[in-house]
Amino acid sequence: MRVALKIQGDIRKTDCFGHYGGEEFLLLVGANASDAQFFVERIRQRIEEMRFPEMADGRSVTISVGVAEYRNWEAIEHTLSRADKAFYSEKDGGRNRVVVSGVELKVN
Repeated sequence: MRVALKIQGDIRKTDCFGHYGGEEFLLLVGANASDAQFFVERIRQRIEEMRFPEMADGRSVTISVGVAEYRNWEAIEHTLSRADKAFYSEKDGGRNRVVVSGVELKVN
């Protein structure tokens, strides 16, 4: 719940954060893929920096993110599918990263 509240507090009023198909999602209205990638990377870093007293020392919560930009000519299901594919390719590649459909943002 603390992570969800953190994300909700970091997004704009025009954006939407919720749960869809077993995963959380964030809809950034009017953002292109590059802007979304860097915005979500900031959120990823802030969550990783959060501390949870109930967790063992040195442990942190991390998130994995797949990003896809909506294209006017495609069905929304295709956009969601591309984001989902980016998400799973991210998990296969090591987790705690942001991957845009076809492009990866590497973090240290």
